[in-house]
Amino acid sequence: MSTPTLGELRDGIKATLDTAIPALTGYDTVPDTVNLPCYIVMPTGANFPQTNATPDDEWTFDLHVLVSRGDTGLGQDQLDEFISSAGPNSIREAIDRFPELGLEDGNVRARIVSMANYGGQFEAAGVDHIGATLRLLVTIEGPG
Repeated sequence: MSTPTLGELRDGIKATLDTAIPALTGYDTVPDTVNLPCYIVMPTGANFPQTNATPDDEWTFDLHVLVSRGDTGLGQDQLDEFISSAGPNSIREAIDRFPELGLEDGNVRARIVSMANYGGQFEAAGVDHIGATLRLLVTIEGPG
């Protein structure tokens, strides 16, 4: 088993969500401008094994999900579809269906573990958006 790089993990997250939810534009790096609705993949931390007794790497990512603030009611309804635990536009359901993120070796498992920051405090290119942050935990199973 090979360990995927951070870039491969970002690419896998984007490919998984782009395939599962075509209505959502994905960015695996921070863009200068965004097309809404969208999500932006941001690595937030990593834990690496200190011993062979705990051989798994763990990466955390924040998925910033943004929708238009033009009509706040419609925007929140749209955002709710993306951050809900189930439904055709649910990011969580897409990750639950494809936790390996399309990475070949089968040693990758991803899952959405929380949601935070729901509301209107998001901005991109000087434009306010409605958004929320989904926390994604990716475990890479090590040998042992």
